[in-house]
Amino acid sequence: MKRIFSIFICISMLVMCISGLNLIAFAALEGEGTEANPYIITTPDEFINNLKGDRTGTYFVIQNDIVLDSTYVPRAFKGNLKGAVKPDGSKYKITVNITSTSQNIGTFDTFGGGTIENLELAGNISFSGTLPLRIGGVAGRIDSAATIKDCITSITITGTEAAADAAVGGVVGYARDTTIIN
Repeated sequence: MKRIFSIFICISMLVMCISGLNLIAFAALEGEGTEANPYIITTPDEFINNLKGDRTGTYFVIQNDIVLDSTYVPRAFKGNLKGAVKPDGSKYKITVNITSTSQNIGTFDTFGGGTIENLELAGNISFSGTLPLRIGGVAGRIDSAATIKDCITSITITGTEAAADAAVGGVVGYARDTTIIN
């Protein structure tokens, strides 16, 4: 009986540690992650460390221009990301410099299950490879109940050796079950 109780305590502690990972990841961010009080992203590190993985139902707002240097590796993201409006009425800008041989390439390699809105994206994406590439300024691939709204992209996309079925777009390379507005 003591052994079963000890195993139960160990499993309980492990579950508490794992469930606390989201709290640790967001601990440095201001906000609550709700639509009314989203987590606030102001630095490249906050962007990189928090806008990845499945954050479905979580809300983030960009409140500063973000420059992601050549060490940034695009990741999948599910969640909601909005750019606040600057005092002069312009959008906050995310600037990327991505060189990749991955299949899905963009500020996010894949996106779904949420909304990205009111952002300006700039910079460069360079690719090479013979995979069936999907390349876009916001995301290379979107295929899961997503909305892209009021985003501006001026990303330069260049590459070599693209497969015949490559999909390249200023906003998204491949989109399914997606709404793009303005």
